[in-house]
Amino acid sequence: MGAAKPLHQLADIKLRPYQAEAIAAAKRAYEGGLRSALITLPTGAGKTVVFASLARDFLPERTLILAHREELLMQAKAKISTIAGVMPGLEKGRKKSSVDESVVVASVQSLMRGRVIPGKRFGLCVIDEAHHAAAASYRAVLKRLRPRRILGVTATPFRTDQLQLSKVFQSNVYTKTLLDLIEEGYLTDIRVRTLPITVDLSGVRIEQGDYRDDDLGHALEPAMEKLADIVAREFRHRKLVAFCPLRETSRQWTEALRRRKLPAAHIDGESADRANILDAFARN
Repeated sequence: MGAAKPLHQLADIKLRPYQAEAIAAAKRAYEGGLRSALITLPTGAGKTVVFASLARDFLPERTLILAHREELLMQAKAKISTIAGVMPGLEKGRKKSSVDESVVVASVQSLMRGRVIPGKRFGLCVIDEAHHAAAASYRAVLKRLRPRRILGVTATPFRTDQLQLSKVFQSNVYTKTLLDLIEEGYLTDIRVRTLPITVDLSGVRIEQGDYRDDDLGHALEPAMEKLADIVAREFRHRKLVAFCPLRETSRQWTEALRRRKLPAAHIDGESADRANILDAFARN
């Protein structure tokens, strides 16, 4: 590890104690001979701050950030620019990095077919949302690029498809739970409210410990209109995010809300206007 001259003034970001602990745990793992490590932090804990700080500490060694969604790539690029003081290169679609960029943010979809990233071998590869890392696409990229060290960050260190994260990460070196951070005052407490709607789950099959998405989507359809009535009546002036088991379920839910004059939009991983929808949701 060494120091690199920043391209601009670094932001004065003070790490939370658990973020500093997570970084220290990863460094100890690498110094102790591990090649790969996993950090588990809940949503809202600042995982991007953790790996951006680690990338800064490993300069001038090169760091690769791997993710599967554009929002994660852009978030990582912005945070690394602020914390590490270097502007990352981008490998996605037609956008390509240059040989002298010390940090590269890349879409796994762009690299899985043999795309070459110019420059020296990466000293660190960070996998954001690392529960995807056991998939064949990620493992193929890691095998071809051979980074010296691998770091995974995730809020959900498990998979329901029986692919083992232990095939990618040698140890989960640091964990903070949602309840830990709520008790420590870093995350807001959770309030749960049930709605007076009955959903018949008798026909929903269970596979690998979870409901089948297709069965669950069909089971929700009879309750869709009643759910939309409740939202229109009691939550009309609040922002809501709904996670649906199927794309078709989401589209039906969106139309049910629109029939009640509520501004609603469907979005999935293949939505062409994904960025615009998320931007409008953030601004309104």
